Amino acid sequence: SSGINAEYGDELTYWSEDGKNLKGSIKVSQMRACERVDKETFKRPYMFQVVYLSKSDKMRTLYIQAPCFSTTKSWVEELNRLIDGVVGPEKYTLYHKGAFLKNYWSCCKNKDKYAQGCTNIPETDEARTVRLSRNISNVSAFSP
Repeated sequence: SSGINAEYGDELTYWSEDGKNLKGSIKVSQMRACERVDKETFKRPYMFQVVYLSKSDKMRTLYIQAPCFSTTKSWVEELNRLIDGVVGPEKYTLYHKGAFLKNYWSCCKNKDKYAQGCTNIPETDEARTVRLSRNISNVSAFSP
């Protein structure tokens, strides 16, 4: 599990739990979707995901667990606002509400790891006002 620190408008960085080691970063320009994850997927509450393109243009997903519903909602809204502003028409319209585990997507059973999502992304809320220029150290992130 990792702490999350997001630089407003630039990239999402994630660190080791003790905050000493950078585990990775995702530029907003690489992000293609941010949505909640079905709670049954990992048997954990308040999960959301950031779907992004790797440097080799492969779809990747970072799964993040927030401490409560309102934090999950704030992160999803703010990251979507950033994605809308930076990525625009390249934003995905479909996503997987599950995860690629045991060689298939838990939501649709598709065996192609890079398959297009199976669930429509909801319309975005134009009235987003949340700022992400804070450190939320008790949010954990992982990529299976």
